[in-house]
Amino acid sequence: MTLIPIFHGSGSRRAASKSDVRAENAKLLDRQLAADDFFARLIADRDDVYAAYEAMAQRAADAETVVVCLDGQVRELEAEVTALRARIANQAAVTVEPAVRDIAPGDEATQPIPCGGYWADPSAWRRRGITDVIPLQLRGPEAA
Repeated sequence: MTLIPIFHGSGSRRAASKSDVRAENAKLLDRQLAADDFFARLIADRDDVYAAYEAMAQRAADAETVVVCLDGQVRELEAEVTALRARIANQAAVTVEPAVRDIAPGDEATQPIPCGGYWADPSAWRRRGITDVIPLQLRGPEAA
């Protein structure tokens, strides 16, 4: 008979057998290996992402350099085009001497025809019965 019957175990708290412990250890080791493989894959993926990010940053820096160089070339070409347009405009410009009225000694210069106030005031025409008069202010493309 044992002196302390409490430490004997009733069955539900009985110590596991060696085979049960070995099976559980094998199962835990398999899980540990799977977790190690999974984390190794995660770290490799992370390294691939970092490498891709660095490659993208290098490409962006190269593209920025190209843009700066091309921007300078575009500005030079725009200045050249502006100069060429000005040169073409100056070469194709029509220059006319200021008009001088040629009047023979015996001739007299013509004078404007006096129209009175009819052109300036269309209501004067209407008072005389003429209704299809367009005032000077409404003539031209801005009248449309």
